[in-house]
Amino acid sequence: MVVAPQSLWSGNGATSKWSEGANWVGGVAPAAGNHLVFGTGTPATSVNDFAPGTLFESIFYTGGNHTLTGNQVVLGNTGLTATAGTHALDLDFHVDPVCMPIVAEFGSRLTLSGVLSG
Repeated sequence: MVVAPQSLWSGNGATSKWSEGANWVGGVAPAAGNHLVFGTGTPATSVNDFAPGTLFESIFYTGGNHTLTGNQVVLGNTGLTATAGTHALDLDFHVDPVCMPIVAEFGSRLTLSGVLSG
């Protein structure tokens, strides 16, 4: 079984773009297929500037309040999860309607705007 790598957002870059390596722990931008993790204490905004339709296995919010904008994301089978905080996702998502969970756990808020297709 192959497990996709995890990329942890630090927001330490000069911009809020996902493609800027300095915004990720370890200084390397995520590759297509990675799990993306956004936690408490990181800058509150980020921009997906990868090509529209780039697949990421999951997006996981563990706290804080975050706004995401930018290009369409294709979500893998692990989906989209918010365990704490308030998160506004202002971009388009393409999902597999059979496999892909979208979860907002108790005490968290997840707002999606844009086109949800699949």
